[in-house]
Amino acid sequence: MKINSVLLASLLLSPAFGSAEEADMSADITACAERNVPEPDSIRAVRITARDRLGAEQITVVKMYGHRTEEGFRQLLVRFLEPEDVRGTSFLVLEREGENEMYFVSPDLGEPKRIAGNQKASTLFGTDYSYEDFEHLQAFKRPGSSKQLEDDEVGNRPVYVVESRSTDSDYERVLTFVDKETCVALRMEMYEPGGRLRKELDVNPDFVRRKGSIWIANMALMHDLRDATTTQLLVDSTEQDVEFPEGLFSIAGPPDDQR
Repeated sequence: MKINSVLLASLLLSPAFGSAEEADMSADITACAERNVPEPDSIRAVRITARDRLGAEQITVVKMYGHRTEEGFRQLLVRFLEPEDVRGTSFLVLEREGENEMYFVSPDLGEPKRIAGNQKASTLFGTDYSYEDFEHLQAFKRPGSSKQLEDDEVGNRPVYVVESRSTDSDYERVLTFVDKETCVALRMEMYEPGGRLRKELDVNPDFVRRKGSIWIANMALMHDLRDATTTQLLVDSTEQDVEFPEGLFSIAGPPDDQR
């Protein structure tokens, strides 16, 4: 499967409102989103640095493989490279018309484990990111609805504001703040039931770069307000025009001789 696509280095592929079944948006923000979404076929090495409330640091390195099927559904495979005790584990996200499918794969488990329901709220190896958070970050379609709120500012930059609600989420709602100039999501706020702000994701505009015809962000910082922890995502490298093994995005994975 030969990949010939636009270089993709962003952590935030598109604003989260692109994932809802129903959306009440102005023509301006819809056009903004459409013109800044690159093809998702890519390989990225991402360094995840998590810090707890005492300042202790844990670094996790993953390789993320992204693909779109002929039917237009997106697929994401995340393989863990570091630290050594999680090397060889991975999780797979398969976009569907209804609920997306997620699977966790570990040498200790044998068979892939389906992640569903409240299991999606589980965090990944000491980071602030849950399985569901990765769905939001990668703008996977989710059942629910979205609507545009009043415009605002983030760091003195004018932004569109979108509220998304999903029917299969631990979050009551998610707010996404989209930079009007670059169409990159500069901030996300995840609210738990009862209206309590649980997590904040921030992108420094200084780390937003133009790649060809699109703008991308190569660093993001997540704050978990309840647990007083932070996690930074930083793209170490990107690859394009690569050969994906057949079966890479299947539940069983590619044959052993193609891994």
